[in-house]
Amino acid sequence: DGPSRVLYTTAPNPSNGVLASFGPLPVVWGSAFQIIDTKSRTYINQINLPFLGAKIKLIATFIELPNPTIDKYDETNAWLVTFRDIGFYLPNSKSPIFKKEFPANTTRVWKFGYVDEEGFRVVLAGKSGDPEDDYL
Repeated sequence: DGPSRVLYTTAPNPSNGVLASFGPLPVVWGSAFQIIDTKSRTYINQINLPFLGAKIKLIATFIELPNPTIDKYDETNAWLVTFRDIGFYLPNSKSPIFKKEFPANTTRVWKFGYVDEEGFRVVLAGKSGDPEDDYL
């Protein structure tokens, strides 16, 4: 539970904190955080922008998958994450000034390969749960 800073990811923008790029070089980026609330089963991927104190938040819900179907990850905890919306928030604002909803059933499978007491975790995420489409 709570916020965790995203230190490294192979996921595409904006999950990695990069909002715009020119070829391989990031042009605009922010600090990316994942905020998880297991009680309400909500997940926020939040990017704190380096200007104006603004934020971009992707809001999602999740359910636990008790027995992942991929043999390689049978011993790994897994979630089915359903994306709800993404919005642009001004400082101290609880409501976005711009929000876009995801199409129904926009989901990803998260597989937790490692979690420690301090909140450090390694997560593989992909569209299907198949290792072929996983991002770190």
